[in-house]
Amino acid sequence: MKNFSMERQALRKEEPEKIDKSRRGFMLGAVANVAVAYGMIRTGLESGGPVKSAESEDAVEDIVSNVETSEVIDGSERFDQIKIMYKNFFSMGREVMVVNEQDEMVARINLQEFYEENGIDPGKGFAEQGMVTDGFSGAWKEAVRESVALGSDYDPQDLRIQSNWQTISKAVSNKKEQMTYENTHSILDVVNYFANKEVREGEGLSRHEYVREKISFTGNLAKTAPVFQLELRRCMPGLCGVESSFNDAVISKTGARGIFQFMPTTWHKELGRPDFAPGIPVPLIEQTKAAGELFSKMYDRLPYWCYEEEPYSGRNYLEEIKQIFASKDDFEQYFFLPCLLNSYNTGEQGMGELVQAFVETGTLAEITRNQKGGAGFDIFQAMTDFGRDSELPTLQDYGDDASRYVQRIYALADLLDVKSNLEMAEL
Repeated sequence: MKNFSMERQALRKEEPEKIDKSRRGFMLGAVANVAVAYGMIRTGLESGGPVKSAESEDAVEDIVSNVETSEVIDGSERFDQIKIMYKNFFSMGREVMVVNEQDEMVARINLQEFYEENGIDPGKGFAEQGMVTDGFSGAWKEAVRESVALGSDYDPQDLRIQSNWQTISKAVSNKKEQMTYENTHSILDVVNYFANKEVREGEGLSRHEYVREKISFTGNLAKTAPVFQLELRRCMPGLCGVESSFNDAVISKTGARGIFQFMPTTWHKELGRPDFAPGIPVPLIEQTKAAGELFSKMYDRLPYWCYEEEPYSGRNYLEEIKQIFASKDDFEQYFFLPCLLNSYNTGEQGMGELVQAFVETGTLAEITRNQKGGAGFDIFQAMTDFGRDSELPTLQDYGDDASRYVQRIYALADLLDVKSNLEMAEL
């Protein structure tokens, strides 16, 4: 198993290619709100089913603790804050998060501790399982809001409770897997359970390992800087976790299938694969190959939608954003890469329209950055917040889910990396 963290550090030591400020025709080959999950991370996590394997809740807490104390990239504090929020949400067990109107976490409530302090039963299943199995009672939610708001400026009615009880409940109801309330605690358990399954004819690799190590890119994407490709590979398991929790049996309400949640039209028309066969999962080996092809195509097409006019003429909005970054490598890794990942959720055209609107409205011009530290993920974070809050007709579909899609991917990728590194250290 590769240590991707060490590989990235080695690659980043290389002197980055400085941007030529006079080049206006550059092509890539082709703020502040903290969010908690809105419901669960995707339809796939609603249908998954974890088992608590051999690791204890203390081990999960150790993972989160290690992640929270990891190095934060200069200029990326807000992005990392949201990412850490999701790491905590994915890892929490018999707990809930309380968030305010700005979707900032203001409290993390342990069910047992709150019960002992207040004597209010949170809901069905708590007495037997120590967690809620069918929704929280109104009296308990009101008590939590009032307790959190006490001594603060928060209005209890403005506070919302986020939990993972629906994911756990559906996981336990999956009779095809070994799931119980005793060994199923967190969303991270869902991802780990399915991600650790061995891939048939996959050289002994788990699903997580196979996706990360075997995905391959073509064309201009294959010619990008090694650090860009390595980070994209590292993010692929996080994307699978967000889309399906690595559960191959997931079928979304819109008909998306498989671990990568390919839409039927994308799978058949865009990628030239046979139509999905009812009741027959598509092998992960084929899905991974198709995902590499799709990302290679998206890499080329995304810049097309970031020009003012067609084809590739008029104002180049990507070029204007690129000038903020200290180097081409930084621009690609901290802005274009998350845009590419976001395109998997919104489409290249939708992402291009967001880039254009972000620059045209003057929002970009208001952002000043310390060039010594670099812009990091801040520009992307500011743009996604802008898209979420915008009332422009072209951005009406870019809402809460799209604006936090990439942060969720990075959060799960980091958690899977930490778990893999811990396992390697034990060998």
